[in-house]
Amino acid sequence: MMHTLRSESIKFRTVRSQLVLAAIATIFPVGVTAAFASFAKGDGNGPEPASIFQFLTGSSIIMVMLLGVMGAVGITSEFSNNTIRPTFAATPRRGRVIGAKAIVTGGAAALVAVVVLVVGLGLSAAIMSARSNTGSFADVGELPVAALGLVVFSVLMALLGLGLGLLIRSSPGSIAVLILWPLLVENIVGGLLSLAGIDGARKYMPYAAGTALFRTDTQPDELGRLAGGIVLAVFVGIVLALGSVTAARRDA
Repeated sequence: MMHTLRSESIKFRTVRSQLVLAAIATIFPVGVTAAFASFAKGDGNGPEPASIFQFLTGSSIIMVMLLGVMGAVGITSEFSNNTIRPTFAATPRRGRVIGAKAIVTGGAAALVAVVVLVVGLGLSAAIMSARSNTGSFADVGELPVAALGLVVFSVLMALLGLGLGLLIRSSPGSIAVLILWPLLVENIVGGLLSLAGIDGARKYMPYAAGTALFRTDTQPDELGRLAGGIVLAVFVGIVLALGSVTAARRDA
């Protein structure tokens, strides 16, 4: 297994598109949050630490989607270039290859999320200090669990991308489903269920439920962190399992 992990790690690091996606996923939320924090003023009229953290997690949605794209491209590029054939030939137990890809993909997503949180909060704190703002991120009571939730959410979405890539085997198709699901499908399905008299159904949709992991303003009628995380994790697990079974049975 260690040899397979090492091989998948090398492949992941040497694909230029993965590095570009990781760079954009890191720079975008950090940059826009730093710009938002620059409005902080010492007179208390600027954004407070809590709102800056909410802005960071909100802008990290772009990061999360790019991590999902990384997960999808990591496997679909191998199918399109036929490099998956020698991989499966070298490791006939395809489940081991997929497991290694999942570990590498999840680890990369967690690393990017941690870097975004550390650099984003650290840079924002430095900007607020330079502007004589007395606020502190230590005063944001739910920050630690929300930050951990964002890391978990990032890992799950990256694995969802991997699962979709295994199922669809096409980069454009996998990316389209990954992006359109939260933006279009969940809203349409939730709206139709509401018209049918089933109110509040959207909060049980995988993506909407998963966002509870990092929210600091959860409402009483919304799922909590644990419940939301479980809903998303089960959905990702099903997609990844279906993708794994498909990859194991179909010709590479």
